[in-house]
Amino acid sequence: MLPENKKQIGLVGKVILVAAGKGGVGKSTVSCLLAKQLQAKGHKVGILDADIYGPSIPTILNIEDSHPKTENGLFIPVEADGISVMSIGFLIKKESALVWRGPMLSKALNQLLFSTNWGELDYLIVDMPPGTGDVHISIIQRCKIYGAIIVSTPDKVAIIDVERAIDLYNKMLVPVIGVVENMSYVESDGKKIMLFGDSGVDSMADKFKLNILAKLPLVPALASNAELYNSKELQIKFE
Repeated sequence: MLPENKKQIGLVGKVILVAAGKGGVGKSTVSCLLAKQLQAKGHKVGILDADIYGPSIPTILNIEDSHPKTENGLFIPVEADGISVMSIGFLIKKESALVWRGPMLSKALNQLLFSTNWGELDYLIVDMPPGTGDVHISIIQRCKIYGAIIVSTPDKVAIIDVERAIDLYNKMLVPVIGVVENMSYVESDGKKIMLFGDSGVDSMADKFKLNILAKLPLVPALASNAELYNSKELQIKFE
């Protein structure tokens, strides 16, 4: 039995949050990588773009001009190579800014979660917004969460915000599955160049006793080349 204040999302098995606390570290890219790799293992996977102010999943998956249909009062997710996707980005103009306060954010998130016919999914990957505010608290309080994957770049500025995110999930009793270090290095002539110097992710993982699930290189073509999702260098050790 779920606690009274938590709801099951349709026929979804495990809900995984991909979070960071800081913007620009590659949460959306990691969300897509994880979804693609779980799908390649035979799982049915969906992605919820919960970054209400800056939805980027539709752009990364080349479905930004798509519009979800409705059936019996529910949204039907947009399909992207077999992955079910829902995002506020489908419902607003690309250039439109959302000027919403906390209650409106929570209402929009609730509709995306519970007014979407996700069908039967093994995993729902939730691409979380930056920060540790209303959207984070709302989804944790309303849904049964399997765990969170934390994304960080190696630099100290990112680490500070990421540690705040980890602290939030610890306080709200959400298991942190592990950490993905994104933009870890650039490979040139067979050599790895560490753009940020010594990584702060290793010490952060030790501090919180977390597993490092991957150290992903900076690959500029990743967003436009779907073939790269299966690269051995980009594998996330989740299962």
